[in-house]
Amino acid sequence: MGYTHYIYRPLTPVTDKQWDGFIADVKKILRKHSGIVCREYDSPDEHPVVDAHMVYFNGKGGEGHETCVVERVVKQPPHRATASEYFSFCKTNRKPYDVAVIAVYRCAQRHLGAKISSDGDGENGKKSAFPSYAELQRIYKLGPQKKPKPKRPLKNYSARAILADYVFSVSATSENEAKKKLQQRLARLKPKNMLKLCIIDELP
Repeated sequence: MGYTHYIYRPLTPVTDKQWDGFIADVKKILRKHSGIVCREYDSPDEHPVVDAHMVYFNGKGGEGHETCVVERVVKQPPHRATASEYFSFCKTNRKPYDVAVIAVYRCAQRHLGAKISSDGDGENGKKSAFPSYAELQRIYKLGPQKKPKPKRPLKNYSARAILADYVFSVSATSENEAKKKLQQRLARLKPKNMLKLCIIDELP
């Protein structure tokens, strides 16, 4: 039959939240592989379909094989009918777009409650041919991204050294840095007079 991946989905309605989460991930996956995927292998200039009803894509030209289709509302063919599951598959023959298919199937498992399997399960010592969802999150930056914490504004400090016959100051972004700069200035000056006072001020 050729190298194939299989998907089994429950015959229950898909909620808006489930489908929205699924296609949000799929868009990121297909965007990353835009150079090797399209709508159909013989229409390499047409973009994959990712909308409110389905996901539909293939590899480009000779690098394509069977179309990967995941529909929101599944229609069970009579010869595949079971009491509770919809069954489908995608034969990629290990073409380059296979990497997108296995990622999309894993996301279908994550968001749509699908069960997935592959001819590649158990190969090369790996239990599953599908990367974990955690791996996909790392590769494609899936799911809600944590917003970086805003950096606290740096404070400015001024250090003033008052010698018997000389006054000068330095500025820095921390008290320690201000003191260090002051010591360096003093070392360069090598003053003969003793340091009378060192004042650290926080600047507005």
